[in-house]
Amino acid sequence: MVRFTGYVKKEDPKWLSILFYAIVILLAIAIIFGITYLAQWFGTVSERKAELAETSTTTSTTIMTTTISIPTTTVTVSILKGAGTLEELAAKADVSVEKIVLTSKIESNLPTDNLENISTTEHGTVYCYTRINCSVIPQAIKHVWVDPSGSTFAEIKLNITRNTVDTWSYVSLYGSETGNWQVQVRKINDELITKRDFTVVP
Repeated sequence: MVRFTGYVKKEDPKWLSILFYAIVILLAIAIIFGITYLAQWFGTVSERKAELAETSTTTSTTIMTTTISIPTTTVTVSILKGAGTLEELAAKADVSVEKIVLTSKIESNLPTDNLENISTTEHGTVYCYTRINCSVIPQAIKHVWVDPSGSTFAEIKLNITRNTVDTWSYVSLYGSETGNWQVQVRKINDELITKRDFTVVP
């Protein structure tokens, strides 16, 4: 009896080919859907960025408006109710003079003496020291020096940056007219706050 030994290649089952083509088709469909989804996703991201940009612009505008309003609210709440400009509001503010002194010298922001009669030869330079209390800052006041004829000898503007502050002005009275003088403390709108009389002698 003769035995033969050998190998014969069997034909591949048809279902394997069908499965292969089915997988290829499914992969192609998945790729197409994936590309479509990515395109939609990128479009959504772009739209979202545009919305964020618009929101950012709106937010910036709001912040700018708020920033403009801050200086008025720190001055007083009444300005939000139409009190007027800062100058008008300052003019309506309570300003009082706690102390007014005529002195020959200022040291450490305080007067060194208190003059009643001022000699044009001994006290050529005279200081008017005032301690001011303000309900609204920043603020400005004026020292108006008036000579015996009633004319303005000097008008000096003083800026107030604290609610209570020591401030002063000075003039030189060498050779000035003798007689009764006056220093007036006024608001920036010329409203009189207080005054101090003094006498200039030779």
